[in-house]
Amino acid sequence: MKRITTVFGVCMLLIFFSSNVLAQQNDGQKRYQPRSKKANSEMGIEGALEYYKLVRGNPTVSDIVNAQKEANLLPDGKSLTWSEIGPDNKAGRTRAILIDRNNYSTFYAGGVAGGLWQSVTAGTSWELIAPLAENYAVSCITQDNSGFIYFGTGEGFGVSTGTAAGSTSFIGGGVYKSTDASGTSFAPLSATVPATASDKWSYVYEIAASTTSNRIYACNDGGLYITDDGGTTWANPVLYPSTTPYAQTAHDVEVGSDGRVYAVVGDKFFYSPNGDVGTYIDRSIPGTSPANIGRMEIAVAPSDPNYVYASVANAFGALLNVYRSTDAGQTWTIIGPGGSDAFSVFGSNNQGVWDNTIKVFPNDKNHILLGGIDLWDWYDGGTWIQKSLWYLDPSSYYYLHADQHDIVFMPNDPNTFLHASDGGVSKSTNGGNTFQTLNRRFGTIQFYHLSCNMFDMVMGGTQDNGTIIIPGNLTTSGTAYDFLGGDGGWTAMSYIDPNVVVGTVYYGDMYRSNELGGNPKAFYSSVMGAPDPLTSSWAGFITPLYLDEQINDLNSPDSMYFYADSVSYTAGTTVVAYSKKNNNFPFTYTLEDDLNIGDSVLIQDRVQARFYVGLNGAVWMTKGLHDFSGAPDWYKVATISGTAQCMAGSEDGNYLFVGTTGGNLYRISNLCAVKDSLTGYAASQYSVVEVTRIAATTRSITSISVDPNDPNNVLYTMGNYGSATHVYYSTNALDSIPTFVNKTGNLPQMPVYASIIELHNPNTVIIGTELGIFTTTNISAASPSWVEDNSGCGRVPVYSLKQQTKNYYNNTNYGVIYAGSHGRGAFKSMSYVGLDEIQPAEATETIGVYPNPAESTTGLMFRSDETGNAVVNVYSIDGKLAISKQVNIVSGSNLVNINVSDLSSGNYLVEVRIGSVSKVGKLIKK
Repeated sequence: MKRITTVFGVCMLLIFFSSNVLAQQNDGQKRYQPRSKKANSEMGIEGALEYYKLVRGNPTVSDIVNAQKEANLLPDGKSLTWSEIGPDNKAGRTRAILIDRNNYSTFYAGGVAGGLWQSVTAGTSWELIAPLAENYAVSCITQDNSGFIYFGTGEGFGVSTGTAAGSTSFIGGGVYKSTDASGTSFAPLSATVPATASDKWSYVYEIAASTTSNRIYACNDGGLYITDDGGTTWANPVLYPSTTPYAQTAHDVEVGSDGRVYAVVGDKFFYSPNGDVGTYIDRSIPGTSPANIGRMEIAVAPSDPNYVYASVANAFGALLNVYRSTDAGQTWTIIGPGGSDAFSVFGSNNQGVWDNTIKVFPNDKNHILLGGIDLWDWYDGGTWIQKSLWYLDPSSYYYLHADQHDIVFMPNDPNTFLHASDGGVSKSTNGGNTFQTLNRRFGTIQFYHLSCNMFDMVMGGTQDNGTIIIPGNLTTSGTAYDFLGGDGGWTAMSYIDPNVVVGTVYYGDMYRSNELGGNPKAFYSSVMGAPDPLTSSWAGFITPLYLDEQINDLNSPDSMYFYADSVSYTAGTTVVAYSKKNNNFPFTYTLEDDLNIGDSVLIQDRVQARFYVGLNGAVWMTKGLHDFSGAPDWYKVATISGTAQCMAGSEDGNYLFVGTTGGNLYRISNLCAVKDSLTGYAASQYSVVEVTRIAATTRSITSISVDPNDPNNVLYTMGNYGSATHVYYSTNALDSIPTFVNKTGNLPQMPVYASIIELHNPNTVIIGTELGIFTTTNISAASPSWVEDNSGCGRVPVYSLKQQTKNYYNNTNYGVIYAGSHGRGAFKSMSYVGLDEIQPAEATETIGVYPNPAESTTGLMFRSDETGNAVVNVYSIDGKLAISKQVNIVSGSNLVNINVSDLSSGNYLVEVRIGSVSKVGKLIKK
């Protein structure tokens, strides 16, 4: 028998539908079956660096310094306050860790874009201690004999080959020093603050403290530098080949227990008995030269400073050899030969320039650890043993995240060490036989994109930490779980079926799940070809997606039969039908004719799901996202020039805007009329879709925003430092020849990555930039005034912004804004929710409001425990009472109609007060 109910039942059905989904989502972590990360996590760092270059350009130090100075001149905004939402169990790339010499339970760790963090609980929980106003790109940390802590900034390591050759990620701000021995506040050392385009302090590769004095050593692009006065003055002590300071890039420095110094400067290995100026001797490894050295990392044995080891990656990033010297570098022996598949420390992607670290056990000069993709162990007389596997489940004792960057031994226990990687901080207490992760509240994950559902769940793609799902307020927890591995990209979450999610891995590798992340499956069809997950021939490194879902699409071209199985209906009756294509989602339909028992009528299926993916040269659409019986039908709705970089759609689903890496902006129109391949395929003579290039620039378009209330209002942003324009806006985007106007205003000359046009006020635009979040409330002005709105999140790159604009049944986050930062995790702001600010404190239940949005009349559906009178109040968004009326109610289910035709368009709070009980709902007046 077909399922049929009356209109009153739709509210109860939708509440049941949402409650059932909520229950399933709360159980999502229990049901999740992790996917093998090895299958989609072997890209390496090159793609990410290419992406950075695409959206940031090739900035000089002066570009970055000037942008920071310009930002400092802007007023602080008061409109947004951000709260961190996680993940609180996962972390991003970490290149440096330190154990406090005065308290072995105090650890420090540095995120490459997330600042300096401290744990006073031996790593069980972390807290950000660097000021939020400046999110330092921490690259190295040390502590002098007096207890003062120094950290260097700027991540200079990159790759040596490919289109990203020479590219790095985050330029730094020199060296910072704790203002006292407590290590909780820091200030920059003025002598190291970069000031020019070629400043050597832009990248600090390593920093070390003398074991016999308070001297500090620092490696930068100008060579090795020392300070004996706490950082006030610095000098290059390496005079080579005669009396001239050797000004080649220094990558590593190590200090022996007796104060001797080993340093890697350029392609050479230097030894000094005391570190003083002019005492450095060239003891380079035979067979090494500028032509075959990409990066050399060294380690000195704490128990015997004559023993020194070197891990050398060649110019292509592959392992050249691992060397050992037992006489302070006078002679060298190869202990780990390169060129072996069995001993592929830096992986098939040859990442020895990116991830390369080596350390000697403190109590055994003949025992070392070597980190690249995984961690390896060697001792004299033994063989190389691989100690970790990055692709194991994180719960495994043998799991360490891929890409090793630092190892620090516990001063009082030679078998315990901390370990830094692209996945944060880990610890071993048995010499590297097993590991545990120490990422609790170490919020340094790097998001590329995030999305949300209607219940405050957030899903996002991250750099080298895959695609993750944060449950949100369902469990009041930021603890995330995995969906996909590798480098995550754009994501999508469904409302029609909140168990359906979509995620991407680099270069268009895309998966969906109808188990809220469990059992992900690819769903391209054969007509599209197969993605090549290692090249850009298929799609961009970060592939854009867009999911448009409508629950009352009056323009839907789809139809279905409605059956009167057991009840007859008269014309004008509003019934509830169930979408045949989209998860049996309920919708209302008003019958035009009488319908007797046993009869059926063809009606419009008003529930629609249109899913888009932007590839190289094309935009594809499927209407079968919710059909998991096999690969859905895909239609190439548009052919474009170049590679899709970002997408955004109109609220009604009829328009899609696509930006490319080459700077083209396309408008794809009439999408609501697409029924099948004939009407949707771009090459079909029957295609109803119109594709128009409406703007052309010379730089990559990084984001597009469409006004939720008027698709004529469209904004796009661009990247790159040093450019004068980054924001363009149109108020006639649907015209045949739209006009886009520069709205950069007083914004600093820095990359803009993300944007939204605020739901409640089309004059308010919020953008994510290299220096965090900025807002204007006058985008319509000729030159808008922008303010910094980083309260609670700091100046961290923000790559993604999302506002939840669907006021559907039982949603819990209407108007909430989410931000995905590239270094500090995810944040949300309730500042524009509005209605919650006037919600009665005693409200305990919600009511159904339908139709919603409403033009003239809407119905309020709720239950009461008593028969009698109730008061219906309607409040405007600023808290003013707009309607108040007394109504009669009965014990049980109630449906009360109210006339809203006199209300102005906008958002309202609806309250039904029954004695001391208050029930609330939200209403949109058209």
